[in-house]
Amino acid sequence: MPQTSRTLSPHLQKMKLEMELRGLSPQTLRHYLSRLRLLEKYFNKPAFNVSPDELKQYLYYRIKSGISYSSRVAISNSRIKSFDGKSVSFSWKEYKDGNKSKVMTLGAEESSRRFLLHVLPTRFTKIRHYGILCSRNISSKLSKCMTLAGKSPFRLTAKKYTKTGRSCGSQNIIMFFPKHSCSDP
Repeated sequence: MPQTSRTLSPHLQKMKLEMELRGLSPQTLRHYLSRLRLLEKYFNKPAFNVSPDELKQYLYYRIKSGISYSSRVAISNSRIKSFDGKSVSFSWKEYKDGNKSKVMTLGAEESSRRFLLHVLPTRFTKIRHYGILCSRNISSKLSKCMTLAGKSPFRLTAKKYTKTGRSCGSQNIIMFFPKHSCSDP
């Protein structure tokens, strides 16, 4: 990993080590560190000393300014329930248990790590599918729509190829879906 211009705090050193063990690229590390430094610059204190309320304020500032967000924030103000300086409690939904709302408590370090997993690298955009193209409906409702439209439904069959990334060396699975031609009735 490249040396940074500043000495890293123990929290950032731990994050850097974890990223190295996962085989992430130096560019990814620089991206995360730059995001943390923006947070430090905004509050003029270390990023891991920022409280949830301050983080909410910072996220609100970033969203209102239209800075580098292309999708919704994963953790909204209403989901964070409490912060005692060492742990963060937030609500989440257990979809397998009848959409029950539950509360999870994590250490401040772990909650920051999980939050940073949702920060996308530069030039990446999160793409979500809704309606008949969402993953839960694609197999059932898309076939029904095609039948109602007079087209013959088809099964999605994928061919998998593995490719190694040039910069980070991680394995990516690339799936190709053969083109299906539908004849008009």
